[in-house]
Amino acid sequence: MAGKGVLKGCLIAVVVVVLLVVAIVFIAFKATSGIVDAADDFFAAAKSGNMSAAHGCLSEEFRQGTSIEELQLFLKQNGLGNVEKTQWSERSIENDQGTLSGSATTATGGTVPLTITLVKENGAWRIHGIKKPAAGIRESGVAPVMPDERAVKDLVKRAMHDFATAVNADNFVAFHAGLAPPFREQFTAEQLLTAFKAFCDKDIDLTVLDNMDPVLDEKTVNDENGVLAVKGHYDSTPSKTHFDIKFLGAPDWKIMGINVQIK
Repeated sequence: MAGKGVLKGCLIAVVVVVLLVVAIVFIAFKATSGIVDAADDFFAAAKSGNMSAAHGCLSEEFRQGTSIEELQLFLKQNGLGNVEKTQWSERSIENDQGTLSGSATTATGGTVPLTITLVKENGAWRIHGIKKPAAGIRESGVAPVMPDERAVKDLVKRAMHDFATAVNADNFVAFHAGLAPPFREQFTAEQLLTAFKAFCDKDIDLTVLDNMDPVLDEKTVNDENGVLAVKGHYDSTPSKTHFDIKFLGAPDWKIMGINVQIK
């Protein structure tokens, strides 16, 4: 009888422990539901094609540094424009900052690993950063080296000249052929022409920049995916010409993404 009493006591203790664990997990999921909802709202808006709403899900700093067009391009390049569902293996909140780590499943059945950081602004959770590991085979321990400033300026000048030539010709076939393979495979020459149609329709001749040196405002090399990102401007008149260009594939550095604005 004493043995049964001990066994019963042990079973009760185990049940209590299990219930405590379940309660802790439930509380943790409840506490972090806000950041999960914010991420789900973002991907739902992007999937429906409402990029204005998706852009509104971003933090103020994220929105200021990323246009709607750039956001749409990023999502398309990374297979995140048509997310069916998300699954988060890690979720945490500290003060007014949250983190989600897991994966997104696309409409075609693909799985994209993701880490999303969020911040709370005016009582609402907003996406502050989206990180996706690079896919493919990369040589371990070999990181691309940042070219010197002159070399980076020459890369920008070459990219801007090729872009300007395509705009003037109202034809992006040659420009498309010189892009980095991932970018080239994501978009056709016709899609690029549509994206930059405003430049063509307004007869904006950017070849005037050929004799000018670009001003480099920011340049970084991502050791993880090998992308060289360069932001800057030309002191053109009456408005400055701003550029945000990403290159891939050292040492040749082909264009992986480009955004040009005159303001």
